[in-house]
Amino acid sequence: LFNIQLRNTIGFVGITAYGIVENAYLVVNSLSNGVSQTVQPLIAANYSAKNEERVSSLFKAGIITSVIISIAVTLFGELKPEIIINMFVDADDELMSIAVMAVRIYFISFLMAVSNIYISGCFQAVMKSGYSMRVCILRGLALSSVFVVIFPLLFGDSAIWYVMPCVELLTLIYAIYCVKFKIKL
Repeated sequence: LFNIQLRNTIGFVGITAYGIVENAYLVVNSLSNGVSQTVQPLIAANYSAKNEERVSSLFKAGIITSVIISIAVTLFGELKPEIIINMFVDADDELMSIAVMAVRIYFISFLMAVSNIYISGCFQAVMKSGYSMRVCILRGLALSSVFVVIFPLLFGDSAIWYVMPCVELLTLIYAIYCVKFKIKL
């Protein structure tokens, strides 16, 4: 859907810019999964042993690590988008101007995405896979599919870059609600 919308709104240069941010996302996703997969078995073992204090401390340590990663990656994207772009393409002026904007906006989503991935993994560790699945569906399908269609219609072509920051923010609100009121990690 993103590629179709980008082709229809910004054009093929937009698709190229999206390819850059998505490739950067793969790196961030790997870091996020690394944090999640490191803590998951530790939380699961302590959860099954009913060691709530240890589960809570492990969860908090993972959140702190996730926040540090997300802030570092986001700052890099905000301050040095050209470096990120040049890692993937030799951009002409048109692509550079669109890609710089895309990186700066899209990278805001990493402030929430890293925690969303981590929290989703923690839900699995405490045998709450339904919550984990909802987080994954919200961020990967439901919200993004709707927003990628309506944002350009409501706010203009460049609004497409705000889709993922909004998706990740709404998903994080749901995930935090679940952590605080449903699962109580």
